[in-house]
Amino acid sequence: MAVSKETLRSMVEEMNLIPLSDKELDLILPEVQELIDAMSELSDVDLVETRISHVFRAEPTT
Repeated sequence: MAVSKETLRSMVEEMNLIPLSDKELDLILPEVQELIDAMSELSDVDLVETRISHVFRAEPTT
């Protein structure tokens, strides 16, 4: 999935982050794209036969 500079700008605005200039967006866009590409590769991992060894239960706080 390709991330455009406009998409990145929208993400920054929606998360109420510090506004970035076009130059700053150009600098971080390749890094963000690399992360997105790495995350998309995770969908190829076959976990069908993976067994969960620990089950964590959240205890309600009072």
